[in-house]
Amino acid sequence: MKDLMLLSIFLYSLNLVFKQDSILALIIVTFLIIVYSIKFHRLKLKNYNLKKNYHNELKESLNKQKDIFADILTHDLKIPTLAQLRGLELIRNETLGSINDEQKDLIENIEASCKYILNMISMLQNTYKIETGKNKFNYEKFNISKLLVNCINKISKDLNEKNISLVYFSSEPDIYIAADLESIKEVIINLILFAISYSYNNDKILVYISKEENNVKFLLKTSGVYLSNQVCSNIFEQENINSQNYTVIGQKISLYLCKKIIEEHNGYIYAKSSQDNSLSLIFKLPIYKENSIKSAISSLY
Repeated sequence: MKDLMLLSIFLYSLNLVFKQDSILALIIVTFLIIVYSIKFHRLKLKNYNLKKNYHNELKESLNKQKDIFADILTHDLKIPTLAQLRGLELIRNETLGSINDEQKDLIENIEASCKYILNMISMLQNTYKIETGKNKFNYEKFNISKLLVNCINKISKDLNEKNISLVYFSSEPDIYIAADLESIKEVIINLILFAISYSYNNDKILVYISKEENNVKFLLKTSGVYLSNQVCSNIFEQENINSQNYTVIGQKISLYLCKKIIEEHNGYIYAKSSQDNSLSLIFKLPIYKENSIKSAISSLY
């Protein structure tokens, strides 16, 4: 009712302006225009705030649902897989009765598949946590060359299956970085496993660790494969990569996880391939300096 009365006054005054050129009518029209302009902008701002609050609440609700879904999914996948491993262990150790060699081989293969599933679940969990900012890194000082030796020992079985020799060099005996040891360990293992999958039997993989300005450069090189520049530029990306470019299921998510971990440590990871059928996987991380751990931790908060 109030707006209707004001509108009537506005129209009447506007009519006077056109007919009589009344100063008073012009002032009334101008005043009413200002009033309605202010009212319009206030209403617009109110609607904007309501939409913003709605979208924030909706986003928060969706993120909460995703967290619950991820927890339930990983839990429901992990528990039966762990139960299967426990059962296979009892059978392999002949706790439930004797088995022959062929059965032992079959059980070992099933165990390997179950462990692979657990590893995939772990990679998916870690990737999700990093993307949502829920991952907490434990920064510490460590020798990256010693970490490499530890990684090689852990996947020695994979190297021996294809009789692949891994040769590593370091420009200096002691090169330290400040990072989350377990995360960098996961990166190195995933890169070596990727190189193994593309290597021939009796092949050789070269790893070279060096200093480059203020960074540590980790270079892994294998022969027997050539990847185009387009594939190399997208090899660590989550999308735009066709699954046929990978020889092992799960490599896509493992390489993407490597990228996320390295970037979270203020590093850089990339791949390059040469016409001589060689593939190089490289990442760079800041060299350890005094107070670098404190600065790295403070950057997270």
